[in-house]
Amino acid sequence: MILFFRTDERRAIFDALSLGTMVHVFLDFLVIRTDAMTPPYLYPLTWAPLPSGGIYLSSDIWYSLIALLVSGIILYLD
Repeated sequence: MILFFRTDERRAIFDALSLGTMVHVFLDFLVIRTDAMTPPYLYPLTWAPLPSGGIYLSSDIWYSLIALLVSGIILYLD
């Protein structure tokens, strides 16, 4: 991919793509399924899923309501 760019830009492009890959993999560790287990990230070694560690589901409505309430208070006070 970086070969499509000029020679002086390749280092920056490589760094950005590498950082994006690392962030994507890190955020994949936060994925939670409804059974409170993460996908099998240790696949070459084992298919065993890891426990999610109490991170909330993105479909839980209470966090959205709390965020809406807090943003409404901030909007009203500002």
